[in-house]
Amino acid sequence: MWDERGFGVPVGGEELLEIRRALTRFHALRDRLPRSHRDVGQYKTISDLQAIVPTRIAQSQRRIQIAAWKSNARGRSETLFHDGAWRIVRLDGFDAARFWGLGTRWCTTSDEATFLRYTRRSPLVVFLTPRGKFQLHVGGAFRNAENQDASREEFSDAPSEFGEIFLRLRG
Repeated sequence: MWDERGFGVPVGGEELLEIRRALTRFHALRDRLPRSHRDVGQYKTISDLQAIVPTRIAQSQRRIQIAAWKSNARGRSETLFHDGAWRIVRLDGFDAARFWGLGTRWCTTSDEATFLRYTRRSPLVVFLTPRGKFQLHVGGAFRNAENQDASREEFSDAPSEFGEIFLRLRG
């Protein structure tokens, strides 16, 4: 099939093993690919096929990169409170802002210059709750994940220490 579909280049033993691995991986993951990518006949070269199907090496490297990113982010933040689903984290670097702000619309998570401009004036603190994420620019704005004004009522059922820390930071 590969010769008939355009992969007509003579290959050696090692390349055949590479093709076989790529095809095996493709068929193992085929049902998880978008429908438009499930026909093996549409790929004209082994590189095309390999590009659509992540290899175990690439997946392992990605896992290592994510673990390093999380570790760096946690190293650049300070947990002020943690009890179950309730957590308060002070951000000490842009990597921490990006990590703890995943899924939010905060400008401080998308641009390092903006993060630095805010943190030069006062710290940023993230509140993780069962109802979502909130960010406080200490002594200033308090925002929900949609980057809209938020209120202390979001924490009405929080552990008492959580509320006390919020009030102290809010100023």
